[in-house]
Amino acid sequence: MWFSPIKNHLLPHLGMMPVVKIDQHDNKQARSRGWETSPVTARRLFPD
Repeated sequence: MWFSPIKNHLLPHLGMMPVVKIDQHDNKQARSRGWETSPVTARRLFPD
């Protein structure tokens, strides 16, 4: 169950990108997309 938000919100943006290649820009884009589409889930994934 815990993998579902990652699968639905982060993987569509990051795809099969190797972890070592993910930078701050990629992280920010993935997070902002999550906030736009599902703020409740984004709050769970990225608590302040």
